[in-house]
Parts: sequence; structure tokens; C-alpha cells
Amino acid sequence: MLADKIVSLPRTARRPDLPGGEKALLFEKDRINRIVRKVVLGLYWHHEKRRLPPATELEVFKDVPLDEELRQILGSMTPRFIGNGAFHYRYGVAMDDAERTLWLLQFYEKTQFMVATNRPR
Repeated sequence: MLADKIVSLPRTARRPDLPGGEKALLFEKDRINRIVRKVVLGLYWHHEKRRLPPATELEVFKDVPLDEELRQILGSMTPRFIGNGAFHYRYGVAMDDAERTLWLLQFYEKTQFMVATNRPR
């Protein structure tokens, strides 16, 4: 079943900066985003010892190319590792608003998600 979901990407969508960037695995975006959101909510509680309010906006981005400014910001965050390389992440909380956070999650050294949290607009 999993093999049936592997597709070759058109040249314009290929990611030479990622391992296996010529092929992609089709996935249920909404389902995966719900899981990523739950991971971030759990990690936030783990580190901050409080929950983000239910109305907090979470934006999930998959495999975002990182420009130099974003690399520097993320590079200043302490990396955290779980499961011998199965999962690692970095996060930061805005000094002026504990509900504004930025997370970089990486699964199995390949799939990367960036998540930003913010107060509702």
C-alpha cells in the first residue's frame, strides 16, 4: 500500500537539497498536520509547564527551504533529540509573548516541519 503512494516529482517540484528529492510519498495532509499540531502542543506543555490556549493559531509548513536569516534563528535554538535520530527538534518562545513560538521538527533525518504558533487574529 505504501509503495503505491510513491510518485516521481515533476522537475519543477524536485528538491535536490533533500535526500530522495526526486520522489515523494503522497500523504493525507490534514491528518499529518493534526499529528504535528499535537506534537507541538505536547512539547510546549513539556517545556513551558502550561498549555497553549485552545484558540492559539498553529501554522504547519512541510520541508520549507530555509533562508540565511531563518537558519541563524533556528541555529540559535538548542537541538533536542529523541529516539536515536528518529526525531529531533528545536524551538523558541518570543520574549514578549509566550504564545508566539517557532518549532522545527525533523523525523528520521528526512521529513521536516516548521510550526509557528500565535494568538488568534
